[in-house]
Amino acid sequence: MTRTVRLTYATYIGIDIHKYESVHGLIEEFGGRVKQFSQDIRDPDIWYIFFEMPKTQKIEFDNAMDELIGPLK
Repeated sequence: MTRTVRLTYATYIGIDIHKYESVHGLIEEFGGRVKQFSQDIRDPDIWYIFFEMPKTQKIEFDNAMDELIGPLK
């Protein structure tokens, strides 16, 4: 059996709707792809962006997100 090394990771973040365009652009700038965007059922002010990102960009992307919306959880 062969082992596969994955070069990407998938995760999500919660944001305010007015930050969507900035966050989506940042994800694409670092080579990621937005997979889904949906609203929280319990809190309509929170929206979730589900995305896939190259592992090689993780540190730089996290640093850029910290500057844009604060630390990722």
